[in-house]
Amino acid sequence: MACKITLEEMKIRKIGQFADPDGSQESQDLCKLKRDAYVKCDCDTEFLSLRQSLKEILKNHADYPVTADLYLVNKIAQLIMDSWISKSVMQRAGKPPAKVVLETATGAKKAIESVDMIDGSLFKDKKPISENEMLRWCFDNVQKGDLRPEESPSLGAWTLLQQLRERPDFLKDFYKSVWPKLLQKEDAEKGAKLEDDGKETIKLCGTLLKALETK
Repeated sequence: MACKITLEEMKIRKIGQFADPDGSQESQDLCKLKRDAYVKCDCDTEFLSLRQSLKEILKNHADYPVTADLYLVNKIAQLIMDSWISKSVMQRAGKPPAKVVLETATGAKKAIESVDMIDGSLFKDKKPISENEMLRWCFDNVQKGDLRPEESPSLGAWTLLQQLRERPDFLKDFYKSVWPKLLQKEDAEKGAKLEDDGKETIKLCGTLLKALETK
């Protein structure tokens, strides 16, 4: 199944960009543009169903407020549907996703129970940050104690930080490939080779890797 919009229309209708239906007037207008795209792609009904399933998941989580945070629900639902539209335009997608279902492994708890749900409204007024800025923030704070969610620059940054802290394999990969590539990319954008401080940081990553391997 392919969408009935072009790549150019995707840009115009801001597919891939979050629009808060309860935000500013500009954001609400953007949301209408996106919903029009969903209608044109015959996936608006699925989007509403997807959003409802996410709301139910959050609402049924014991440690989450009774009223699921619509900001977070809308953001996740749009991310999933926008991803499907992008693949569909390239003729690489099947039917649009209409529901999120929790899967469990034998003897394991539901996946949602292993995640500390965060109130998305804590980040509602945060200024957007780049992917590089998010990675830098995580690098600087992975060992910092007494850090609260609201102190992070975005929900994505906080989520990534928790993954780095709780999964040694994830942290190892971060030091081994993600962070060095970021330094090289930033320096390449400046039109120069790695500065001494960049080299020292990569050297530090190697030391951290060795420490992780001994654990």
